Amino acid sequence: MTRDVNITFTKTAADTWSWSADVTGATPATASASGSITFPAPTDATTSITIDGTAQQVVFGLSGVTQNAAASTAAVSATTTTPATAFSTTDPVGTSNFSNSMTIYDSQGNPHTTTTYFRKTGVNAWEWHSNIEGGTPSWVDGTLSYSTGGILTSSDVTSPTAGPSATTAQNISFPGVTTPQPLLFDFGVNTSTQYSSSSVVNSKNQDGYYQGSLSSVAVDEKGYVVGVYTNGQSQKFAQVALARFASTDGLSKVGGTLYEETLASGQAQLTDASTPGVGKVLSNSLEQSNVDLAAQFVKLIQAQRAFSANSKTITTADEMTQEVLTLKR
Repeated sequence: MTRDVNITFTKTAADTWSWSADVTGATPATASASGSITFPAPTDATTSITIDGTAQQVVFGLSGVTQNAAASTAAVSATTTTPATAFSTTDPVGTSNFSNSMTIYDSQGNPHTTTTYFRKTGVNAWEWHSNIEGGTPSWVDGTLSYSTGGILTSSDVTSPTAGPSATTAQNISFPGVTTPQPLLFDFGVNTSTQYSSSSVVNSKNQDGYYQGSLSSVAVDEKGYVVGVYTNGQSQKFAQVALARFASTDGLSKVGGTLYEETLASGQAQLTDASTPGVGKVLSNSLEQSNVDLAAQFVKLIQAQRAFSANSKTITTADEMTQEVLTLKR
């Protein structure tokens, strides 16, 4: 929320002034600050005030103030860094500016909620604290630095393992699963922004997943047999290999659609499908080039004859039944 600040300057001696600031719309007794400045080189002032019951640390930019014989003018900026007190794990909401949560998964697919609290510590400077549900250690801490244009320039971890947050794994242990579970925290250097508006999360993602069951199996063009699970994950089970020969005309036919290598064909060169000169694996497609038409026609005739024989059996049974009925009459 934006608030107006009224700053009053009073000259108390040569090159010395006192100042006081009141926040408009708040209780003056708890939302005010004061101090003194000395010329020719005044400095910024940082003080703690309370606005609507919340501790605020305010930086008054007094270093740009000048004095001369002309009418008084001042260029003063006031920046709040909430809250004034240090971050507390026992009161994370009250000692932070903003927070958001996401779900992560351990090696058995158990969900764990991770809540990250952000606290402004100064101009273009923040710190973050992530609480990992059921994890040991349960807290990971770090810092964020922004450019004057409001772009995140660096993101670091301060504990338990210090380093760049996007490249330094934090080893977290969960009961009953693979130990440790390496977690990486990436806040989007050169992507995340800091502007004068309410904090909001536009996107977040994690690469863990919950337990899933096999739902379908497919074969791709490279011959991989891929299993698809109900949790959206997929896994390659095996691969269909294809072979090529120096001379396919040198292959020896051994019956049906089967061939074997000979000295004339050369040895089989096994390779992946979709490799140039080999071919592709087509899933759910009827292979037509290796069908023995003569054998298929013989099977068709046999099936037709069997059907005719079965139909004759029904006709014969019907005639016998009719004959029995006739004898009774």
